[in-house]
This record gives sequence, C-alpha cells and structure tokens, in this order.
Amino acid sequence: MLKLFKRKTTAAGLSARSAADGTAPLPEQACYIVGDILGCALLLEGILARIDAHIGNSGAQNPKLVFVGNYLHGGGQGLATVDRLMDLCSEFPDNVICLCGAQERLLLDSLEAPSVRLQRWLRSGAETFLREVSLDPDQPADQLTAGLSQALGPARLEWLKRLPLFWQSGNVAATHAGADPHHPLDQQSPRNLIWGHPEFSYRLRKDGLWIAHGHSGVETVTQAEGHIALNTRADETGRLSAVAILPEGQLSVLQT
Repeated sequence: MLKLFKRKTTAAGLSARSAADGTAPLPEQACYIVGDILGCALLLEGILARIDAHIGNSGAQNPKLVFVGNYLHGGGQGLATVDRLMDLCSEFPDNVICLCGAQERLLLDSLEAPSVRLQRWLRSGAETFLREVSLDPDQPADQLTAGLSQALGPARLEWLKRLPLFWQSGNVAATHAGADPHHPLDQQSPRNLIWGHPEFSYRLRKDGLWIAHGHSGVETVTQAEGHIALNTRADETGRLSAVAILPEGQLSVLQT
C-alpha cells in the first residue's frame, strides 16, 4: 500500500457515468489522479493527506498516484512543489507518475531557445516563478536562462526533461490537456497532449477510453462522456483537486 500521511478525510462521490460506448472507467488498479498544482506546495501536502486517508479507508492495493503537470507557477512555491514530487518519485518509483504540463514544456523550451521561446513563457505567468528563484524577468534572455539553469540545478532539470506525456491503466488515462479523439494515446503528437486538441471537448472517442486531464480551468471536478477535468485553479481558489478511481469503477473526488 502506498502510504503518504495519516489524516482523516471525506470524499465526495461521482456517479460513474459512461463514455460514449457505455463503458465506465475501469483501471487495472486503483489510481489517484491529481490536477494542476500551480506552485501550491502547501495544497499538495493537503491533497496527499486526503489521498492517504482514502487509501486507508478503501483498502486500495498498490495504487498509482498520477500528477497531470503544471507544477511551477501561480502559487509561488514552484521549487518546493518540484522537490516534493521528485522525492515522491524517488521513494515510490513504481507508484508515482508525474506528467509534463504546459508550464514545464515552456520552461524547457525557453532554456533550449531563449531568444525564440522565452517571451511566450513570460506571457504565460513565468514571472512568479522567476522571482521565486530571485531572477529578474526583465534581464536579457541569455542571462535569464543561464541564471534559471543554475537556480534549478542539474537534478531538477534532468527530472523535468524525463517527464512522460501520458499514463494509462485499463480504460483510464491521464494527460495534461486532453488528446486528439481520433487516435490512441501512443499515436498522439506531444502538442495535443500538452496543449489540447480543438476537438477534444466535443468529439467523443470511440474506444471507451476515459481521459483525466488538467490545463483548462473548471469550477469543480467534472466527469462526463469520457472526460474527467481536474484543474480547479488551486492558486486562485485554494482548491487542489484529485479523483480516486478504483478497479470496480467507483469514483471519488478529493479536494483541499
């Protein structure tokens, strides 16, 4: 059993509404999928406590813990968030999966081609993270990215570069921003998984696959027609959300 904390919690149930072909979400083993953390390390600790309590109450065996990306900015605790996730991956390498989100991709792109990519990351909210690591976002791009590489260090950078784009168990999958509904996940372009696909929100998949995702903000966790939306904008609302899915098809929403 994956043990993280020991705290009491309550979980709200979701009805297991079917995908387009009538299939309920049925992973091969219990899974806990966490929405965008957005640099909110304290909320991460809160959701880990709730997940641990749910594991204890449900008796879930050998569960998977999946994070859908966007770890760096918004809440001002990006480094602490990354370090906590790295520790979890190190302690539970067979159980914890951290996916690459848009924020992580933008950071890596900025380091690879600062003159071309850095401004896009800055427009997406990177200033919060840069100031967190004591960097001036107005300095020249080459100096800024050199300082960023130094502030992150080789271990964090290597971890960020290795983040996968999707995870799947049974007919349940997780990506950062959705997927092209016409193709299996292993035939997707990275762009579709990190930034979404224009038909993801309305075109139903025909393979019965449920996709849990973040990226696009929602007021509350929603589950319908093969989609589970998890980004409740933790940095703005104080609500970091996750969904627990048991092999029997039972779903529960966990939230800080």
